[in-house]
Amino acid sequence: MAANPDDIRIGKRIVSFSETDSEGDLRDLGFVPKFDITQDITTKDYVSAREGIGVVAKTFITQLKGTIAFSIDSVIGDNLKYFALGEVNEDTDGNSVILSLTDTSVEGLLKVEGTNTAGKMVDWIAKVSLRPTGTLSLITNTDDFSSIPLEATVIRTDAYGFGKYTVHDAGTV
Repeated sequence: MAANPDDIRIGKRIVSFSETDSEGDLRDLGFVPKFDITQDITTKDYVSAREGIGVVAKTFITQLKGTIAFSIDSVIGDNLKYFALGEVNEDTDGNSVILSLTDTSVEGLLKVEGTNTAGKMVDWIAKVSLRPTGTLSLITNTDDFSSIPLEATVIRTDAYGFGKYTVHDAGTV
């Protein structure tokens, strides 16, 4: 197969999350400028002792883990609750109120839908466990935007494995 410049992509996407296992409940998280997937693979080498110098005879995979690092720039109560690890309640003025660290187990479906116009669109979906990571800057001393930094660990399922990728043929999107 020859190199095809149409296969070069500039990644644009919509990121959504549902606290259920139903894709029908996915909610658009708004502006998500960063979404990085890491496949963590732990291995163990079997070193043969048949000769004077040990030689790796085989490498075994001993642990698999998928991790997603992403940030949300849409700072609303329904997104901030994932950093605060709390439930969103509404006060009498209609404001979102979140008590931190009262809901420390957040699991659900995380999905990325490709929306790019350059290259093939790539979708990804998996069941995950969300948690805050890094620092939430409510005050910035420059023109920086406040972002909600999150990390997700993929929970392996029969339906999505450690994450299911769909690469759309550019001619059919």
